[in-house]
Amino acid sequence: MKSPIKQHREKQGLKQLDLALLLQVSEMQVSHWERPSRIPPDRIIARLAEIFKVEAETLKQGLVSYLEEKREVLRRKVGA
Repeated sequence: MKSPIKQHREKQGLKQLDLALLLQVSEMQVSHWERPSRIPPDRIIARLAEIFKVEAETLKQGLVSYLEEKREVLRRKVGA
């Protein structure tokens, strides 16, 4: 499963750099948000929702679910 941010970004035909420029953040920051380690702040989620033409709360819920799913996979791998 891909990160919701990555799914929407690719659907819009944007590269990480394109999205970074639209958000006025570094490309590295976008990369971090697409990995299962960080969720962007609410102001960025709101801006992402505008860019992707989705509801901010729906996007945030998708990000939280993605993060939880990836953490569970890691727990199973380490036997925790």
